[in-house]
Amino acid sequence: MLELLETLLKNCRLASVRKACETALQRDPAAVLTRHVLGLLELWSGKVELGTPLMSPAISQELSRHAEAVARVELATEANRLRDAGNPDGAIELWMKRLIVSPLDPEGLKGVAECLQDRGRHAEAVGFLRLLCEQKPEDAQTAYRLGAALLCTSAPGEAVPFLSRAAHMLPGWGMPWRCLAMALLQNSQHAQAVEAMRICRMVAPEDLVSLNQQIFCLHYCPDSMQEDLPGAYGQCVALLGPPPAPPA
Repeated sequence: MLELLETLLKNCRLASVRKACETALQRDPAAVLTRHVLGLLELWSGKVELGTPLMSPAISQELSRHAEAVARVELATEANRLRDAGNPDGAIELWMKRLIVSPLDPEGLKGVAECLQDRGRHAEAVGFLRLLCEQKPEDAQTAYRLGAALLCTSAPGEAVPFLSRAAHMLPGWGMPWRCLAMALLQNSQHAQAVEAMRICRMVAPEDLVSLNQQIFCLHYCPDSMQEDLPGAYGQCVALLGPPPAPPA
């Protein structure tokens, strides 16, 4: 059974597996293994209340016997090595081995989510990150990752509280402030967006990307809030330095 589940879920293509499960359940609503897999998918999409009733205690108990084998340090080390080597898909496959037998394992949730984000699969990472945030509400890195993933999936209103949490937990870290400003801007909270970007610029005054985003942010604010725009352009010119001489 473990090998079957690993084959189904190894690449974390949850949408295609979900569709196959739903089709199979139409033919056989009592299929225990199919219901268990669908429960895992609901769980990893952040819907614990939907996923838990579908999961079979007998299957969970059988899989738990394999937990020690797949929770070894070597698995995590190899998964991290593959990710560092530019092979996030290989790392996902290893992390999924761990999550199949221990669906709420924090290290596994974190590993899969980070690799999914490396691949630009932000919507699929959201569920794993929600579960991780529930387990570690004081982890600024996880809150930032969830907020950034939600921002990438056009959900700025949902992203704001997580990015705000990360920014206030680590006020000297510029990235959450930068993303928070963009989420607030997209959520039409212009004054708050300008304030978040102002703090970001205080934290990282030499960061040209933050300065460019501050200019972008101000352009989308009401005219009454654009008095800082000329100064921001001046800072941008100062950071860029003089233009290169034209070619001969």
